[in-house]
Amino acid sequence: MTSAVSGVPYNPGDEPYPLTGTTPATNAPMPYPGRLWSSWVTPDGAAGAQSARNPTFKPLDVLNFMHTLDEYGTPDWTYIARATDATGAPDNNAIVFTAAFSKQIDSKTVRTSFVAMNPGWSTRYAAFYRLNPNGAIAGAPVLPAMPLTLAPKRLQVVTHDFQVQ
Repeated sequence: MTSAVSGVPYNPGDEPYPLTGTTPATNAPMPYPGRLWSSWVTPDGAAGAQSARNPTFKPLDVLNFMHTLDEYGTPDWTYIARATDATGAPDNNAIVFTAAFSKQIDSKTVRTSFVAMNPGWSTRYAAFYRLNPNGAIAGAPVLPAMPLTLAPKRLQVVTHDFQVQ
């Protein structure tokens, strides 16, 4: 995932591209996202030419993923988050990993979990916003308690129940 997110075209353990000169035409690794999805092999079949060196997903990883979906719901793409400063103004120099998950509790309640992780060594801030149907950000942050204050190397989850209209 780190390779795919950061645009590195190879997996840990692969021979990296040379820093100078041209990329070798032979034995150059395929782009990582393509190899990620082609790494599934059957237990009784030989790994194909496109499979990753090590299994990308292990049974425990899949179980953890399924448990997350069961507990928090599915990813909710109607929210977007921004790294901000302490006042809520955008901070384009900070990196914060964010996600939102929503799960319908009953016919009138949707529980949304806002997840933010600070990968850095200094305190960072993040705010979640709702997206309009046209993709524009809908004004103020979703919750009055935002921006969230994220301690270094910490994950924070804020859960809020919204009433369905």
